[in-house]
Amino acid sequence: MDKEDPLETGRLAGIQKELDEKRAEWRAGRTERMALKARLEGDGLGRAAIRKDRRYRELEKRQERLSTLIKHIEKRLNRARAILAKTGAAIEGLILALALSDPFPF
Repeated sequence: MDKEDPLETGRLAGIQKELDEKRAEWRAGRTERMALKARLEGDGLGRAAIRKDRRYRELEKRQERLSTLIKHIEKRLNRARAILAKTGAAIEGLILALALSDPFPF
């Protein structure tokens, strides 16, 4: 089991927390929308009438906005991870070069 780099954990934890919150919000919206749909179907409304329902449309739009926001947060998270991976590899290379070099070149 690998230990997480404290640098990585600190920088990515905030983004990951935001992503988890938005996903939970998306799931709650879906649950609410599906419950409304079931209630409307129980009232005898057809598909077209359900889609025209104001509350149902609001919930759909909210979910679409959250989906877009989630994708943007995921991109930001992946970008941050890539930057940390590149800088981590560069730092490891520098440390290796310093370890292999002559400690007192004069």
